[in-house]
Amino acid sequence: MPIRLYDPSLLHLVTLRTLDGKFSLCTEDPDFQENLTGAMAEAQAATGVKVYAFTFMANHYHGLYSADFPEQMARFLCLLHAAVARLVNRRFGRRGPMWEQRAHVLPVLPGKQSEMQALSYVIMQAAKAGIVEHPRQYRGASSTGWLLDGAAVVGQHVRQTELTLAARNGKDPGEIKQFTDARTVKITPLPCFAATPADAWRETLRWLVDAQVSRAPENAPQCEDEAVRSEIAPQGDRDVDEVAQPSWDDLPTRPKPKAKARNYCIAPSHKAYLAFKERVVAYETSYADARCAARLAAVQAARGDAAAFVSFPMYSFACAAVAVPDRPTLNENAE
Repeated sequence: MPIRLYDPSLLHLVTLRTLDGKFSLCTEDPDFQENLTGAMAEAQAATGVKVYAFTFMANHYHGLYSADFPEQMARFLCLLHAAVARLVNRRFGRRGPMWEQRAHVLPVLPGKQSEMQALSYVIMQAAKAGIVEHPRQYRGASSTGWLLDGAAVVGQHVRQTELTLAARNGKDPGEIKQFTDARTVKITPLPCFAATPADAWRETLRWLVDAQVSRAPENAPQCEDEAVRSEIAPQGDRDVDEVAQPSWDDLPTRPKPKAKARNYCIAPSHKAYLAFKERVVAYETSYADARCAARLAAVQAARGDAAAFVSFPMYSFACAAVAVPDRPTLNENAE
């Protein structure tokens, strides 16, 4: 598994699928989507991570973030993914993991072309999947309303601790709305738009989205599974009260896409992509060397010898070095 390079100077496109690709994020439920938005806002408030865009689909989500240091990004993802897992598990009355093991994190190199490519990828998810004709029509939790029209991204944060304590003490928690507060996700414009007025870059973004929507019928996805086809049907005329609420085991699933060649980043040019690829390869090699040195130092420390100081590459987390005690040889056993 490749070691992630969290460079604070870069944006990161994060993608995470649900366990077995189950359609458990309930895009047809407005209240649940507000809770997802509230979880995003609470994780952002606790860590200060910058959020540029996000979209929750039925069985995965995409987010475009940046952080000042690796620990900040790691804590944000941990808080967000854990909060969403609790929401899903409470809705379906289950326990245990509901995400895949690890999120896919793709760095976005500086440049208007690369940043716009990552942003449009997040915005166009629902339209590319055939759920809606235009991203504005999507009812799932997303930042599209703010990006295109300046609408506030407001959700409902569930105070999980109070809710759990109330149930544990035998009290009737009543309506879950008693344990929710309004939270707003602060969306940050792309770095390439830092010096551009909001009306100007929103006009550019609307033009880009409309151009991609006009080409959507040519690239409409083909869905073979009947349950999945009904799940991604257009949402325009759907009534929330008429939508059946399936159990966890009855949720439709979508197999994980086939593994493709590794993509190292979203770059503004091929030259920049190759340069970043070389940087990542050197980074991973340096990390592997440091990991071996750390394990050797742990063995030396366990023996009582002086252990050398091990330095890991910048923007990485040091691995857990486990000291392996010396095992007695066959001759020592015989004695």
